[in-house]
This record gives sequence, C-alpha cells and structure tokens, in this order.
Amino acid sequence: MARRNTIQNSFSVRENLELFVQRAEELLNSRLILNGFGTSLSFNFDRVNGLSFSSKQPDEDLLRSFLLTFRKFVSNNEAIFLFKVFNLCQQHLNSDKLKEHLIDARQLWSQQMQSGKTGKVRFTKNGRLLFPEYVTDLWINGYYFHDSPDKLRELQEVLSDDSFLARHIFLDHTRSSC
Repeated sequence: MARRNTIQNSFSVRENLELFVQRAEELLNSRLILNGFGTSLSFNFDRVNGLSFSSKQPDEDLLRSFLLTFRKFVSNNEAIFLFKVFNLCQQHLNSDKLKEHLIDARQLWSQQMQSGKTGKVRFTKNGRLLFPEYVTDLWINGYYFHDSPDKLRELQEVLSDDSFLARHIFLDHTRSSC
C-alpha cells in the first residue's frame, strides 16, 4: 500500500494532468465506447406469465478492458481519481474563467454521482438502500480487480436474489459515468 502512494506522489502536476488526459482519451477510444456501451433492462408483466425481464449487456471482454482504465477515474487511491484532478486544477489554475468551468464540471460530476441517490429507481436489499456507486465499487473491487473478501461477500449477498438488477445497476452507472 505504501508503494502505491509513493508512486502516485512522484508525478509532477503536469505529468499527472497529462496522464489524466491520456487515460481519458483511452476511454473515449475504447472498443466498448466506440461500439456502443448499450445496456438495457426491461420488465414485462402479464396475467398469465407473471413478471419476466430481459437484459442487454456489453461484451464481457470489452467491459473488462474498459474497466482497467475506468477504475482509475473512480478509485480514490489512483493518481487520476477525478476529484484529485479537480483539486490539482483548482490549486494551479490562474484563470478565473477556467476555475468557473472547473466548478461547473465538479458540480456536474457530483450530480451524476448523486443521481443514483435521488433518481426514480431504488434498489433496496434487506432494508438497506444500495446506491449505484456502491454497487459499482463492489463489482470493481470484489469481482473484477481485487478479490477483496469483504467486498466479494457483500457482492455475493447483493447478488443472491437480485443478480440481474445489481448487474444492471453497475453497468448503467458505469455507462452513465462516461
């Protein structure tokens, strides 16, 4: 863990911002984005068959490849974690107009992250409201990248009865964050 912090702190401000731009371009040019992230979840209810659902998900290999870079923007231990980059820019920008744009960008990102908390769809498991960024963190750190025992157990608990919904929340939150 200390090694990671040493690596992050060794970037100059310019190097950090250049890395941010490079990784953002990688995301924009990823096959997942270029091919269309396309997620959907549909529910159908009729009196004879009851409730059914269908789900469209991106190709798993393209998703894994995309997540390699995406996680760097949303994981607070990463050099290009979006709020760290916002803070760097705030500290080093000289232009008031650019600082205003930065404030707008920060507010837009915060609203995007809050939309799962204030939107119309709620996901509650055992009386606990599960926010999209939380479910996304479970997928990223409990399944895709870190095999954290606690996060994996939490994810398995979330998936036990509602796997299609938890998966869709993760995918939709990731897609809408781009």
